[in-house]
Amino acid sequence: MHPSCHWCGTHFEREPGYWVGAMYVAYALGVPVLSAIAAVLWLVGFGSIYTSFAYALFLIPPFLPFLFRYSRVVWMHLDQLIEPRSR
Repeated sequence: MHPSCHWCGTHFEREPGYWVGAMYVAYALGVPVLSAIAAVLWLVGFGSIYTSFAYALFLIPPFLPFLFRYSRVVWMHLDQLIEPRSR
């Protein structure tokens, strides 16, 4: 990851531990994705809802890089919304 945005100059690494909040965002984004996969599997007929969630745990890893990236994007936007900083 680059230390700052080449277009607007926003610094990404502001302080140690800055990205810890992005983990909560990743969780908030990941639970609906996991639930959607499990619901589709359940509707298709993979057994009970518990079995569908077990299968969904094995199907979610391809989505993790997207969740990782977009959780950081959402976290940066929330940070800018709450505490705007100059370049």
